[in-house]
Amino acid sequence: MIDGPLSAQAVKWTDPDDYTACLELTDRARGIGAGLIRYASVRHPEGLANVAVLDCAGFAGAAPEERQTWKIVLRDRGAVVVREFPYAAREMKVEGARLGFV
Repeated sequence: MIDGPLSAQAVKWTDPDDYTACLELTDRARGIGAGLIRYASVRHPEGLANVAVLDCAGFAGAAPEERQTWKIVLRDRGAVVVREFPYAAREMKVEGARLGFV
């Protein structure tokens, strides 16, 4: 939905409060066997890409390839996401009504 024929109807898919058109599209996509929908984020200021997973078959495999455990620590003005192994951490700050990575 970032490009292609559906991008011309972006106003339908970008309403931050009314998901009616998105839910109808999702039903139609599942009806034709689509497993994913790639779309521009409504909430990110730069409209970065998001992916809606419609079918978990894409995650099916004989064995897990990699497991990660992340924790979210909420703070007064943001949050920290932490992975224990291998160690990684990212801080997120509240900016107005948005939460963004620092």
